[in-house]
Parts: sequence; C-alpha cells; structure tokens
Amino acid sequence: MKPVKVYVTQNNLAAIRCPECGKQKNIEVSKLKKNQKKIMVKCTCGFSFPIVFEKRQHYRKMVNFLGHYTEDNSSVTQNPIVIEDISRTGIRFRTPRQNQLSLRQKITVHFVLDDDQRTSLNVDVTVVRVKGQEAGGKFTSPDIPKALAFYLLP
Repeated sequence: MKPVKVYVTQNNLAAIRCPECGKQKNIEVSKLKKNQKKIMVKCTCGFSFPIVFEKRQHYRKMVNFLGHYTEDNSSVTQNPIVIEDISRTGIRFRTPRQNQLSLRQKITVHFVLDDDQRTSLNVDVTVVRVKGQEAGGKFTSPDIPKALAFYLLP
C-alpha cells in the first residue's frame, strides 16, 4: 500500500486520517525520530497503514500544466516545460530534454491554470534544483498572484 502523506504544522502537530474509516487523530511529532521516513500506524477500527511525514512549509499541489520559460537575458526564446507540482513558494517542472539551467538562474515561467477562468500567469523564478530534465524553482517574490493563491487552497 502506498504511504499516506501527513503534513506537519510549524508547531509539530500532524493530523492522521484513516483511509479506511475516516477517523482522524492529531499527534505531536517532535518526539519521533527526526530521520524516520515511513511508519506504520493502526487505527482504532483495526486498519493498519503506512504514513510518511511531509514537513514542507506549504502544501504542494500535483499538476500537469504545459508552459514555457524564458531566461532574463532572452525574452524571445520560449523553452517548453511541463509543470508537475506547484506551491505558494515554488514549482517543479520537467523539460523535454536535459535542460541547460543553472542554480540561482533567474527565469520567467508562463503557464495557464486549469481553473474556470483559465488564468494565464507569468511568475519570476530562481532555479534552486536541476537534475537531468527536472528542475525546481522558488518564486522570487513572496507575493504570488491572487489567482494562484486561490487555486492552491486545499
């Protein structure tokens, strides 16, 4: 069985919801081993399931958006990408072939949300991770577009 992701708040609380019966229990996780990746839990209904703790600051939404990026020094060349996940602070995307991005490089990413308005967005990003065709970026401004903030509400 695939582990259930459990998000940990800033004050080390996690809400574990049983996928079988829906019961929820809040636990304090600071006493758990810091490097503990996956643990098995057993609900009061008797169902056992694996969980993994997600300690990200913000919820990360899985998406599949076609888009492109342009480099700061060349607003003409549009490099195609597929955005795979997005949060309030950044994105993870994939390029069709091994990309030529470098760490700390500034790019502008363009994509369209799959919301009712089909909102078109341009966000400035600093590249923070590059591995083969995959890259991750942090939004350069903490003020994300309002449409994106609403889109990311769970």
